[in-house]
Amino acid sequence: MDQGDRVRTFIHGFDEKLGGGIPEGAIVLLTGEPGTMKSTIAFNILYQNALREVRISPEERASAFGPKD
Repeated sequence: MDQGDRVRTFIHGFDEKLGGGIPEGAIVLLTGEPGTMKSTIAFNILYQNALREVRISPEERASAFGPKD
C-alpha cells in the first residue's frame, strides 16, 4: 500500500508504526482509561486532515464539551 492510501495522523512516530498512517476507509477504535489522551489524538487527526473527508465519532456526552448556551 502506498502513502496515498493512508490518512496521516501527524503524530511523531505514530504514522511510522501504522505503516504511514491509518489505511483509508478503515474504522479505528481508540480505547483506554480516562485521561489517556484518546480525544486529543482523535481531534488532532481531525484537525490535521480538515481538508480531507475524515469522520470522528467521540464516545462522550455532549456536556463533556462545555456548557450549553
